[in-house]
Amino acid sequence: MTKILASYKLYICILSFLLSGCGLSPAPKPLAALPEACTDPGTVVRADLPEPTRGYPYSYRVYLPPCFSAESEFRYPVLYLIPGRGSGPDAWFAAGLVKIVDRLILSQEIPPLIVVTTENTNSDPLAETIYKELIPVVESQYPVVDDRRYRAVAGGSLGGIAAYRLAFQYPDMFSSAGIFGAGAISGEEKQIKAWKRQWKIELIETTNLDWDDLYERLGPA
Repeated sequence: MTKILASYKLYICILSFLLSGCGLSPAPKPLAALPEACTDPGTVVRADLPEPTRGYPYSYRVYLPPCFSAESEFRYPVLYLIPGRGSGPDAWFAAGLVKIVDRLILSQEIPPLIVVTTENTNSDPLAETIYKELIPVVESQYPVVDDRRYRAVAGGSLGGIAAYRLAFQYPDMFSSAGIFGAGAISGEEKQIKAWKRQWKIELIETTNLDWDDLYERLGPA
């Protein structure tokens, strides 16, 4: 059940991101599409920030979709996933990230996208390393759409708190945020309400879903 719950969060996170941001209007450059007859699985790249200012190694992973193409005329939406306290970038893969995203892309339920999994934010509550260091590095190396409508952030537990802080602080960067297993930090309620009013942010509840349909889509854990 734990794995199914984690898969559920990933599934909703990915679909919410794509439904809220992608497809509203044309991207600055052509969006990548799944090539005909593509059946290859996605791939995962392990990497580290070259010189993180936090003073110790910062590791991250990049999921590249099936039949990924780095050709400059195509661009991909990007989703940043932040783990919970004490966890790391591999946690999302243990929850089945590759299997879920591959299935959604190859069945053409969603367009191809890049997913970046980060380190935890235990000692970086505002996720400054992600915003100031990780995102610039990733988006200089991969063909990501440079448009907030095609960029989102999500996280579980402490990572969810970091996700909403990033989205609320930098609404020009992120179209949506997924918050799982977490809520607003006590004392931040007034600030969040102010952000909502300022940026006309819409909050979407995803708690009441058809679990049988979800299980059928995800498959056995």
